[in-house]
Amino acid sequence: MVSHLVADQEEIVRVLDRHGQWTGQVIARSQLIPQKIYYANVAVWIIHTQSQRVLLELRSKYKKRNPHKWCLVGGHVSVDQTYTAAALNEVKEEVNINIPLEQLRYLCVSYPCKNSRSFTFHYYYFIPQIPAKIKYQKSEVEKIQWTKIDQWTKMVKDGTQTSPNWKKYRTAFTLINKVINDYKKSH
Repeated sequence: MVSHLVADQEEIVRVLDRHGQWTGQVIARSQLIPQKIYYANVAVWIIHTQSQRVLLELRSKYKKRNPHKWCLVGGHVSVDQTYTAAALNEVKEEVNINIPLEQLRYLCVSYPCKNSRSFTFHYYYFIPQIPAKIKYQKSEVEKIQWTKIDQWTKMVKDGTQTSPNWKKYRTAFTLINKVINDYKKSH
C-alpha cells in the first residue's frame, strides 16, 4: 500500500489521464490545480427519505478552492482509497455520519469540463431520520443545511452560491431525481 501522506502530512492523490484512468503517478494534493492535473473526488448525496431533502455543507471561508460555497459532502480520493472508501470516509470525517457500506449506492461520474480537472464519483444514501445534531468538521465546513432537491438544483444552475458547475453536474441531478422518484413509488 502506498502511503497517502508525505512528511508534512499532505495528502497524496492519483494522477488520472483525460479519460479518468490512473497513470500510475501520484502527486501532492496542493499541486493538482497549479499543474492542471486530472484527479478523482467523491460527492455524496445524503437524502432524507421523508422530506426529500439533501444535506449540503457550506465550505469553510478558509478553503483555498470555492471558499464559502455550498456543496455536497465529499472530497478528494487519496492514493490508497477506493472511491467507495473515500465517500464513506469523507461523510464520517466532515459530518460525522456513519453510512453502512451496503446502503451506499453508486450514482454516476461527472467528467471534467471547462473549469474543472476532477472526475467526480457520485454516491447516494437515503438516511431514514435526520440526526438531532450533526457534529461537523469546522476546519472544512462552516455550516450545514437540509435543502429540497429542486432548491439545490436552482442554486447550482445560478452558480453564485455553489461550488458545483451545472454543466458538470447536470447528469447527476437527472439521475438523482429519477432515483428519488423510484424510491417514492416503491415506498
